[in-house]
Amino acid sequence: MTTTEVPAAQAARPEVARLDALIDEILGRHDTASTESRVIWGEMFDAGLAWVHFPEGRGGLGLDAEYQEYVDGRFHEAGVESNIRFNMMGVGMAGPTLVACGTEAQQEEHLRRIYTCDDIWCQMFSEPGAGSDVAGLSTRAVRDGDEWIVNGQKVWTTQAHVAAKGLLLVRTDPDAPKHKGLSYFWIDMHSPGVDVRPLRQLTGAAEFNEIYFTDVRVPDTNRIGDVGAGWNVAITTLMNERTMLGKLADPSRAPDLGAYAVDLWRQRGLDDAVLRDKLMRVWVDDYVVRLLMQRPSRTARSVRPVRRARSGRSPCRRNSNARTGSVWISSGPREC
Repeated sequence: MTTTEVPAAQAARPEVARLDALIDEILGRHDTASTESRVIWGEMFDAGLAWVHFPEGRGGLGLDAEYQEYVDGRFHEAGVESNIRFNMMGVGMAGPTLVACGTEAQQEEHLRRIYTCDDIWCQMFSEPGAGSDVAGLSTRAVRDGDEWIVNGQKVWTTQAHVAAKGLLLVRTDPDAPKHKGLSYFWIDMHSPGVDVRPLRQLTGAAEFNEIYFTDVRVPDTNRIGDVGAGWNVAITTLMNERTMLGKLADPSRAPDLGAYAVDLWRQRGLDDAVLRDKLMRVWVDDYVVRLLMQRPSRTARSVRPVRRARSGRSPCRRNSNARTGSVWISSGPREC
């Protein structure tokens, strides 16, 4: 399915007609050139057009995930900005993780605010001593009644300097095998004891950060998944990250740099053979990168069900799509 078209066989489906009616209703109420984007994002969530594969009341309609591309394309054509450019960790990772593994209360509290970008989110997995081997992390959370006390350090955290909320993977059982002793939380980034420090790059930008936790108190109600099941939840997040990165290659969500360069060439009336060759190399490189980035989101259409643990219970709550029998993640949490 392309960004704004559906195959003839699918165009006749009632799902497409339903989506068109909902989209037309929202666009009919607003001049997209003068309406704040978050207003339209909020109405998209309320209409079930935020994540169409999520359940109704949670920003979705319980449809197949492939229809999201069509929805996003129509809003893009109407001039509505993509929120994933502002809140990619929230829209692409936190939202799907909460639906797959979070509680009803967590979903009610966060999903709409994620989609409207009222709360920017970040993801805190990597540490100075745990990058590719993230299961070897050492940031600790010790239980104290109905709270957990967190101490440690995270690094290379994108958007932490602007984030209101964050996804946090910590060690809660140092005596268990490393994959088994982890738990997963969401935290308020403005909590006492959270110290966000920018990592300045050679370009002068500081989109990455290091974060220090000193006796940070996190309510147990912020835990996502069972104690000790953090690795399974983290895999859910990471599989959705792959899908999210693929969506960034969609022109409705990110600028087409190759096409932009070609447009500049034409506007300036350039006619230099050497520069033309360089321009074509830029265009080809950009196009190849887009194709590579789209692979994860394309393969996500063949969504696999959550794999059940030996106990017969899913590591995360199994939210099944009634139409496809699949969970709302690109590759379900695995048993470790």
